[in-house]
Amino acid sequence: MRANSRLTYRRQAQRRHLPLLAALASAVALTACVTDPASLTPHREFRHTVVRNGSQLNFDGCNVLDGTTVFSKRIDSLPAAASQAPVAASASEVTGPFSYRPADRGVWVGGNHYLFGIPFNRADGNTPPTVVDMEPGPDYTGLPDRDYDASMTLSFPTMRESQAFRDETLASPMPNTLQTNDDHISTLVTASGSKPCALEEAIRYLEFGHPTAERGARWALPIKGQPTLPRAGGGITTGVDRAGFPMSPLSYHFDEMFEADGAAWRLRTDLATGQPIDSLNHALIITMDPDGIDATQHLWPADGTDGAGDPGMLRMGSRLRLTAAKLAQLQASNTNPETMVLMRTLRNYGVILHDSGDATQNTFGLSGSPDTRWSSAPGWPLDLPSGARIHLSDFELVDQSCYRNPTATPSNYFVAANNC
Repeated sequence: MRANSRLTYRRQAQRRHLPLLAALASAVALTACVTDPASLTPHREFRHTVVRNGSQLNFDGCNVLDGTTVFSKRIDSLPAAASQAPVAASASEVTGPFSYRPADRGVWVGGNHYLFGIPFNRADGNTPPTVVDMEPGPDYTGLPDRDYDASMTLSFPTMRESQAFRDETLASPMPNTLQTNDDHISTLVTASGSKPCALEEAIRYLEFGHPTAERGARWALPIKGQPTLPRAGGGITTGVDRAGFPMSPLSYHFDEMFEADGAAWRLRTDLATGQPIDSLNHALIITMDPDGIDATQHLWPADGTDGAGDPGMLRMGSRLRLTAAKLAQLQASNTNPETMVLMRTLRNYGVILHDSGDATQNTFGLSGSPDTRWSSAPGWPLDLPSGARIHLSDFELVDQSCYRNPTATPSNYFVAANNC
């Protein structure tokens, strides 16, 4: 999402909620500011039951990825794209989820491990829906301003992107907090009775008096096609990122990587092999500075772009993989086995550009979910060896056009063809 679009919406939100913000600021002035991440109490974290079976990924009894979409297809043997110009000389760093603390930037899973990333909530299908006031701004991807209500299963207890981070920043004015990130919220709605599993996501989800969001989407599971609008009449929507992808299924999660081993943790077992996983089984979404994204074109499976860059730059939907040489270098550098799971994911399934990010960080940020258990995982901290870093020039663009189905419909938009 472009920075000017974000600021426009946030200023509108600030004006709507100014009286409440003023009252909150007065109350906060009487409260000591929490500054030590280790002292923070985590907010309503959900523990997920995960089953990994070959190319399938199941969360809490819901088949989220069934192995049929392009996101679940390996790309390590696909041909490289004809032109590597957008990545060949780039010094931009590739990191884990963005942190808003400078000391944590560049860390794959940092010590500030539940203050950044997008939490993955869970709700039962019988949970009464919450009426969310959707108010997209007039300059969000050029759409006209409109206001409508949507029924979403986002009721308590849920956690949005900045909720834990907000505790650390309450001593500063609330409008500054509103400008820190997109306040994404993602909820897995489990099956109940005749109601099937679903995934609901929203952007800029706020709860000042009543729930509001800029945009919302509901995905049928397993993921196969584009989402629908969570309101009467439905209709296809572009989702809550600019590429139109489901965000939580294409992030990395603690429960996806690890399973209990008595009182400790070990790498999750793949039921298909009976062995510990050596990589995740899907692509990971990544963001970058909008000025580095082509403003004129995008690539399938993306359905749009909010890039602000010149033609010839990376396009929204671009798929990149870590080079074999860089993977071998990391292995030879004694990178711990748990971190190598992520590195092999970058080689086997790669990353896919899904949205614009913070133009001030000059990095590409992967999407992961916060979890206080990261610090008890084997191999902690899950980071690269001292002095080792990954840059965009360590990746190569991949031609995945052989996976595209030219006759796809919105309901199977992401399902891969067998032409590779």
